[in-house]
This record gives sequence, structure tokens and C-alpha cells, in this order.
Amino acid sequence: MKKQQQIKLGLTALSLLVLTACGGGGGDSSSSETPAPINPTSSEQPATPAQTTPAQPATPTETPTTPAQPQPQPQPQPTTPTPSEPSNPVEVKPLLSGAGFNYAADKTKPANTKSFTTISDNLNEVVIDGQKFNVIPNTNNIDITTISTVWLSDNIKSICCGTRTNIKSVKIGDFMAGDQIYAFYNGAVTPESNVPQKGTMRYSGGERDTIRFISMGDEKVRGYFPEGDVELTADFDNKAIKGSAFNEAILLEGAISGAAISGTAVFNENATIRLDDDTEHNALTILQINEGERVAPLNGAFFGEKAEEIAGEAHNGKWGVVFAAEQQK
Repeated sequence: MKKQQQIKLGLTALSLLVLTACGGGGGDSSSSETPAPINPTSSEQPATPAQTTPAQPATPTETPTTPAQPQPQPQPQPTTPTPSEPSNPVEVKPLLSGAGFNYAADKTKPANTKSFTTISDNLNEVVIDGQKFNVIPNTNNIDITTISTVWLSDNIKSICCGTRTNIKSVKIGDFMAGDQIYAFYNGAVTPESNVPQKGTMRYSGGERDTIRFISMGDEKVRGYFPEGDVELTADFDNKAIKGSAFNEAILLEGAISGAAISGTAVFNENATIRLDDDTEHNALTILQINEGERVAPLNGAFFGEKAEEIAGEAHNGKWGVVFAAEQQK
């Protein structure tokens, strides 16, 4: 009998669900100076005719020319430095980086999904489009480093991965801000010179669920946030990566370029959901994913000093995932 792993999923409208995959498959003047006018020379006066004396020659009377008066030049005024306007965008030293996507939290409105990149100088925050967000859930002043967790949530923010994993260089999660929900990964990307050039390495969450599925469909299924397993193999000889999540419900495949990963995530057409009444249904049907919406662009990177971890995201307008995994030795 073929073993079929079941993954529990939560959905408000559908209550507790199970996601599995049956088999493989799938798949922007200074003003110019004006001379003063010169008075014209007076006309010659006619000579008075001689009566008893000889006529005297006419003496022309000429008004002296008035020399042009130079116009005073305006003195240059000292420039007063204009104080720079305060910059609204937050400036950080981008020690960490990542990416993700956001969409409308209001289930009655179109998701209007958008991509973004992240930077930050610590794992507790991300800067997206110049805005800084704290991504750590409210734990009522409890030191989260002392809590044994994989995922930590306060119903507004969820983050992975906690102390029950060895994933230390990158965080993944989602949070609500304003009318948007943001899903992300952010961490210390491996220096390109430290990425292995040969051999293969396997990455996974171990026995932990370190991938989150996000539905961006209509109000019946939007906000469907189950966690699951993820398994990946990096082939450094051929610069390729391949794997799956949710027991092959989602297939992951891409290329390695430096420390970056790019490729596709494909929703397995045979993936099923089991409802509370113990009946199984095709996941694509329940999640309202059409045939043309099964594929989503995949982006990610290696994290840690020597590519000990991997994280990424994939999304289209209907569904998405954020994931992290650690090297298995």
C-alpha cells in the first residue's frame, strides 16, 4: 500500500483540513546694461542777413553729448543653505535581505498581489519600500529565545523558525499592517564565494513544518495558512535545485546562480484536501486554483556563512508559499 502522508491545514470556512498529494506530476539675468540715450545735436541756426555789416558765419550750437551712465550691477547675495528635508524612508545598513509579497487583507476585495524586496540590520525587523516593520509577535515580554518553538504567532504576526530548529540566519513569516498582509523571508545571505561549487546537499525542516501556504482567493479561502514539510536537494555541480513541500503537493525546481535561486513552484494537480467529514477533495477545486494558476515564480537564496540554510518564496495572484530549510548532514 502506498504511504500517503497527511498534513493538517486550518481554514475558517472549511474548519480543519488535510493537504496531501497523490502521486507526482504537475506541471516601474543678469539684466543687460542699457546705455543712456544720447541727445541729438541741435540743428544749425540760420545766419542773420547782413544789414550794414558783413554777414557773420552761423555758429552751430551743439548740446554736449551726455555720456552713458553705467547701470549699477546687482551684487551677488550670499546663498543661504536650504536645510534638507527630513527623509521619510528608513535608512538602514542592509546587512540582511530577502523578498516576499503582499496582498489585500479584506477578503471581499481583489487580492491585488504585489512583490517586494526586504532589507534590515537585524532579524526582528524588515524594511519594505522605506517602511520599517517589526516582525516579532507580541509575547508579553517573554524572551522568545527561551521558548521552544517552530512558529510563533499572536494572530497579527507569525514567524519561523524558533528554537526547535537550527535555522538561525534567516526568518520567514507573515504579518498584517494596515489593510495589507505581508509574507516574507529575510536573512544573512551567504557570501557568493562561500557557496559550494561541487557536490549535492539536502535541506529540510527536519521533522518541523517550515513552509507556510497562503491562499489569496476569494473570501471563502483567503487567509488559509497551514504549515507543512519541505524537502530540497541542491546540486552544486549542475547549479540546480529541486524538491517538494506538503508531501509533494507543491513541487519546487530552480537554478542556482551565486547565492541566489530562481525557478518555479507548481501546485500538483493530484493534491487533495480532506475535510472534517473525512472526505477527500481535489485541492485545486477547493482553493479555486485554475489550471493556468498552478505555476508560480520561485525566488530564494542560501543563508548563513557557508550556505547552511535556504529560504525563499513563490507566489502568483491566487496562492503563495514562504519557506526555510536547514542543511542535513
